[in-house]
Amino acid sequence: MPIDYEQAGIEQLNGGFAAPKSFRLGDRVQNLEEDGGYSGPIAPETNAIALAEGKVIVGNAEGTGEAVAVSGAISIAADGTTAIEADAVDEEAIQAGAVSVAKCSADVQDRIPSLTLSAVDAGDGTATLTIQAQDAAGSALAAPFVAEVWSGTADDYGYDALSAFTVTTGTQRGTLPADEAFRVVSDANGTIVLTLDNGGAGTRYAWAAIDGRVYASGAIAITAA
Repeated sequence: MPIDYEQAGIEQLNGGFAAPKSFRLGDRVQNLEEDGGYSGPIAPETNAIALAEGKVIVGNAEGTGEAVAVSGAISIAADGTTAIEADAVDEEAIQAGAVSVAKCSADVQDRIPSLTLSAVDAGDGTATLTIQAQDAAGSALAAPFVAEVWSGTADDYGYDALSAFTVTTGTQRGTLPADEAFRVVSDANGTIVLTLDNGGAGTRYAWAAIDGRVYASGAIAITAA
């Protein structure tokens, strides 16, 4: 049975319902004949026509089809059957869970940084702390960034003075009020390396903040000969 285009509400490019009827499919125009058949560059078994009402006409080799509601992305098989992606983004709204990190471009991922902190005991009353910037996908972010870094003797985000704080990779740009945190610029690889001098054995904790979010090292056991 031919498609009732008027009932389906398809807006034609050439007006009226005389054959052939022309409809836009992406950046191409497709002709549909009076009997519901297709003509044009796209094979009928892989063709579908987008409707303004958020539906598509799904055609097949016999030239028949029906209007199918679409709330997300749609794929069309050779036999005219359709599959709607549950997590797709439609024109009206973003469905729950549709925008994931994996669907973001690399440029967008780079604009959502996080930090990792790792420390190694040097055995001489000091520890080496490495801070690495990452993008939203967890890959190393090879770009300079500014972090606020501080250390304490308890896991309470509090500051306790060190015997010395030395930047070995990156550049120290100053301290925050009362010398309670250090402002450090990473190198071009997004890396900061520090030496935390505890003045002897003990346990330290370190934190670094970027874009207002704080990341922790966990307990750093420092030994001394």
